[in-house]
Amino acid sequence: MNPDYIHIAAEGGKWARECQYPDGSSSNSIARALTGVPVIANGGMHDQDLAQKLLSTGHADLISIGRAAIANPDFPNKILYGRETQRFVPEMIKPELTLTNTMEYFNKSLFFST
Repeated sequence: MNPDYIHIAAEGGKWARECQYPDGSSSNSIARALTGVPVIANGGMHDQDLAQKLLSTGHADLISIGRAAIANPDFPNKILYGRETQRFVPEMIKPELTLTNTMEYFNKSLFFST
């Protein structure tokens, strides 16, 4: 059975040195060449320049975001309209990643920021 796509979660951030090689290839482009299926890049994709580079150079077909989406549930609209994004902090998902805990974090932050 062949996969329909591959999702590689290590392109940006602290793992970048392990995913981008001196010859211009990347873990994403190698996976794409070997399998011939679309590749979804993840990891540091809140960095618009990195995301655009991977898409425009054919290293990835799609991008996905994790932490940026937790910190900014409206991330695509913020990017589209040039609004500032909020930085992810681990407290957003404490004591565990649930919608309730994340909403409590935002409600407390709104309360204390006024």
